Amino acid sequence: MRTCKKVLLIILIINVDIFANDTLINQIDSYLNTGNSQSAVNLIQAFIDTNPGADNVPGLLDKYISIESDINSAIAYLKELENIVTGNGNRFYIFKNLALLEELYGRIGSAQKYFHNAAVIADNQGQAECYFESSRLLYELGNIDMAIIELSTIFLISSNLDLISRAFVLKGHLVKSAGDYEEAEKIYNIVINNYKGTNAEIEAVFSMIVLNYYCLSDITASEKYLNLLHLIASQSPEYQIAYNLLNQTNTYITIAVTPQRFLEYYKINEYAVPDVPEVQKIPEVTELETTVVEKAPEEEGGIYIQTGSFIIKENAEYMIIDLADAGFRAEILSVFINNTLYYKVVIGTFATNEEANTFLIRIKDSGFQGFLLF
Repeated sequence: MRTCKKVLLIILIINVDIFANDTLINQIDSYLNTGNSQSAVNLIQAFIDTNPGADNVPGLLDKYISIESDINSAIAYLKELENIVTGNGNRFYIFKNLALLEELYGRIGSAQKYFHNAAVIADNQGQAECYFESSRLLYELGNIDMAIIELSTIFLISSNLDLISRAFVLKGHLVKSAGDYEEAEKIYNIVINNYKGTNAEIEAVFSMIVLNYYCLSDITASEKYLNLLHLIASQSPEYQIAYNLLNQTNTYITIAVTPQRFLEYYKINEYAVPDVPEVQKIPEVTELETTVVEKAPEEEGGIYIQTGSFIIKENAEYMIIDLADAGFRAEILSVFINNTLYYKVVIGTFATNEEANTFLIRIKDSGFQGFLLF
């Protein structure tokens, strides 16, 4: 009889928690449906402040981040929660989202540290993903030795084939950067032979073209891999870039923008790409030149939505392409911050906060991050 009472009590407690959570979500949604986003933010923050170990903290923070249009406010609040929330699951969520937001804002060193901190306390799959992101950013920062150490953990703990294939490609980039071209060639070929039909295969084939062209001076091998790339991904940006490379196009090329692409710099000569059916043209990128960090709406003529900030221009151009594929027209805003030139990817302008926030929801629903830039 005592056992029955204990089970009944547990069920009642669980039901009360579910009811309370549903009531909270309903109240948040009610505020949002009536345009009262600040009340929704206040309610979320009040609940988390008084329930820092609750299981629904990650879900509520998802809501908060989707509502909060000011990325600096979101970062500041998550940093406040670092020392408040309890439970590895909640702390992992905060570290990972701080990493994503810091990278969005162009603070690569800070983003790498948060990815590392998230990896340390995560379960196996989350740990592997965060070690990958940490290694990717260490590579971008030029810390090759530490990037290799972080990356090696993935092969020990992960069974995710997509993540492992991407990790192999990144390892190839790392050992190539360290000057071991023979080992890089072996690693790229592991991906080409064992991970067919994946994005990693495209990356590996492209990397073999670059390795043979620049490092091994083997034009014949480069052309062989170009033909393979045409066979498996003729419509990809990688194919057009590789085609331009072997035809001596004069431009600086950077491959890196997304977590699936990595930093590589190349200088080649000017040559126009022929208008062939199998090559998909990269959309023309428009650029707004300014040296002002932020202007008031009346000076700019409206409000922008910023979706990314990069030190390397080509990274911003890749995001322009990704946004265009999702149906959004974006531009590049060049901005000096602390004597460093950043390329901000922006959409707009919008006349009012309400108009901009409505459009921001569409952007986030399409899988991008963003915030309002006044």
